[in-house]
Amino acid sequence: MKLSAGKGKPLAGVSVKTYVYWSKTAQGDLNGADLLSEGTSDENGRVPVIDGDLTYAIQVAYKASAGKPAHTVLVLKHFEDKEYPVTLPE
Repeated sequence: MKLSAGKGKPLAGVSVKTYVYWSKTAQGDLNGADLLSEGTSDENGRVPVIDGDLTYAIQVAYKASAGKPAHTVLVLKHFEDKEYPVTLPE
């Protein structure tokens, strides 16, 4: 998986956890998920992700600021060879 900011700038040093997704709470927190892997994006913004026939929950933790949480959770049914836009503050 590759993480990037606006204009495609790679985001290095971002913490990423991947889970097998089952469910989440009304507030958006993971309620049912099994940890697959965790890592930090490299200088190219890339983080290895285990490939499987499953629904993923991907927790991306970046810079927290007033009124903005330190992490975002994405739920993907499967990975394809395309980009999934996520805006993270620089």
